[in-house]
This record gives sequence, C-alpha cells and structure tokens, in this order.
Amino acid sequence: MERHLVDRLRCPYCLGGFSVDREAEADDRRIRWGLIRCGCFTFPIVDGVLLLSLAKGYGGSEEALQPYTAIQVAAIEFLGQGDVAGLRRWLARHAPLVAQLID
Repeated sequence: MERHLVDRLRCPYCLGGFSVDREAEADDRRIRWGLIRCGCFTFPIVDGVLLLSLAKGYGGSEEALQPYTAIQVAAIEFLGQGDVAGLRRWLARHAPLVAQLID
C-alpha cells in the first residue's frame, strides 16, 4: 500500500481517518506488511494489499479455499507482533492459494 494514501483514506464504517499503527515491513514509499487504524478497527496490510472489509467475504464455495475472515484475524494478530514470517507460515498452512500469490 502506498504510504501517501494512508492519510487520504477514510474508513467506510466510521468515516474516520487512518493512521499507521504498525509497520512490520515497509520502505519510504510503501507499507508491504503492517496495520492501519481508524476510530473503530485496525485493518491489516498483507503483501501491500489493505484488507478493509469487515464482511465475511463473498461466501459460497470459495470461502473454504480462501477464508477471508480468518486471514484478516491472523494478519492482525501476527502483524501486531511484527511477525511477518509467522503470518506467511500460517497462510501456507491455512490459505495455500493466497500464500502462492504472495511475492
């Protein structure tokens, strides 16, 4: 996620602004793994992608292959500790299709 976008985004739930909560892996331009926070929730950034939805995802048969909610919770837990390697291991075990898309 481009660093300069964090200040421009508004939370779709509380309409508050975002701030960077934790940078697990980042450079001057981009947050690759980390957390951003608004007034209502902390959202993970996984491999540069902001997981902004609080919804279960689309449901249906693909939910078993790509468990969005579980990925979001695991990302918040691991990235809150700065443990990118632990999140990568979790993804490889519980969401192998997602893990293959990273990098």
